[in-house]
Amino acid sequence: MAAYFRMRRQNFVMLLAITLLLWLTQAAGATGLDAPWSGSGTGTTTVTSDGTVSDPQFDYQAVAFNGNWTFSTVAAATGPVSVIYHSTGFYSYFHVAATLQRFISRNGVDILAEPLVAEGPNDCCTSPSGGFNYTGLTTFPGLQVGDVYGFRLSGSNQDAANTLQGTLTVSPPPSRAIDAPWHGFGTGTTTDTSDGTVTDPQFDYDAVSFNGSWQFSTVAASVGPVAIIYHSTGFYSYFLVTAAIQRFISRNGTDILVDTLVSQGPAICCDPPSGGFDYSGITTFQNLQPGDAYGFRLTGANTDAAKTLQGTLVLRGDLIFRGQFEAVP
Repeated sequence: MAAYFRMRRQNFVMLLAITLLLWLTQAAGATGLDAPWSGSGTGTTTVTSDGTVSDPQFDYQAVAFNGNWTFSTVAAATGPVSVIYHSTGFYSYFHVAATLQRFISRNGVDILAEPLVAEGPNDCCTSPSGGFNYTGLTTFPGLQVGDVYGFRLSGSNQDAANTLQGTLTVSPPPSRAIDAPWHGFGTGTTTDTSDGTVTDPQFDYDAVSFNGSWQFSTVAASVGPVAIIYHSTGFYSYFLVTAAIQRFISRNGTDILVDTLVSQGPAICCDPPSGGFDYSGITTFQNLQPGDAYGFRLTGANTDAAKTLQGTLVLRGDLIFRGQFEAVP
């Protein structure tokens, strides 16, 4: 009889474990993010994907001068969650404004509400007038089981067409480790402070010059895209200062991609980049082949008596997240 009850207890424990595993798999979603996601707001709204099979996607369309929308999910586990957001849309042309906010709500009360984007009102055709395209990476910190978190969007215009339409897609950051080593060179004194083999790649440079250019790059070890978060800070003096950042891919010594990520100036004190600058973003190097050189090119200029050009470029691409995507600070 004792053996019978031991067997029944073992079977119950096994059944409970399987049930829990199935629940966690469903909660995590096929993309590695929490799921399902739900959306609501002004006009016609569609949850094109709730995240259980593919990346969460929310579409909306309204004939209105003002609109507000929410796209959110519920935390299935404790801890931070990082996501890439991509918000595109068209809010007409005249006096157009657009905002995007991340939020966390616990027991019906917001514990975090932070703007990620706030542009306008602008007229044709300065973004968001005539259309907009916002992309970034954000982390929802300190989540507890049951917290509602996600994004709130708002838009407005004073246009006769009074059209508000857009799409918000959420995806997990890449899990592929960044290639290494990285190497940099350029004007003045340059230092590979970290080549990426142990810590995040970092490149520092310092020159006394009116003009400078630098490159920080690595070589692809395998096929496929690599997404990288870049953070470029520096000081290029004060008078008629310009700054630019490009990403590039070179195959067999020939550039197959050269794309401008940042281009500012010439500016005088103290509009960026004059007096200092701080640029960050996320970019993806698509269709890499083994042996491709890829990375970043920076340029700077001034007509200042001090003629100082100094800066730091830090990269991150080795993000691992909760479950199969456990967040690492």
